[in-house]
Amino acid sequence: RNTSVTELITFNQSVRWAGVAFRELLTRTQTLQKLEISGPGDEAFEEVQRAAITSGFANNKSLRDLKFVDWRAADLAPVLIALQNHPRLQKIHLKYRPDYTDNIPSLSGLEVLLRSQHSKVKELILHKVDTRTAGFHALMQELERNATITNLAIRESVLSRENVQQLKAVLHQNTALQSLDLTSSALG
Repeated sequence: RNTSVTELITFNQSVRWAGVAFRELLTRTQTLQKLEISGPGDEAFEEVQRAAITSGFANNKSLRDLKFVDWRAADLAPVLIALQNHPRLQKIHLKYRPDYTDNIPSLSGLEVLLRSQHSKVKELILHKVDTRTAGFHALMQELERNATITNLAIRESVLSRENVQQLKAVLHQNTALQSLDLTSSALG
């Protein structure tokens, strides 16, 4: 119910133990514009926690900037899908620290969010993805036809020859993209 909080940084551990409270925070705090949720991805949420968190994201109307760090596929995909009709979300940042966790990165659900007719996402940052990243191929296919993403960053990532070919197809087909950041992406 706070009317002044615009940015929140929290850890998965705190969200895990306060799933219902987190849902209420996302639903009722209408000034919250930037949210970063990070922490070790060593344990998935329980089904009840996942449902509460997903519901909170589905009912939020104020977020513009979201950053997820080290989220497991089973937890992230339903949240990304729940955000497909979000009226204000403009930036999504997904970051993985492979040296910090055994969690294999996942982008599953991101293509569904971007494909939505209601998607307002203009900036997408992928940090430390590689050829093992689930959903990368589907995301690249969506980016070929996407008309809202204007800024794409794939940072500190290992891209295979196939990934580079997919990226070439995106650049060939996508006319909305204005900025591409491939910092430290081992294009060699």
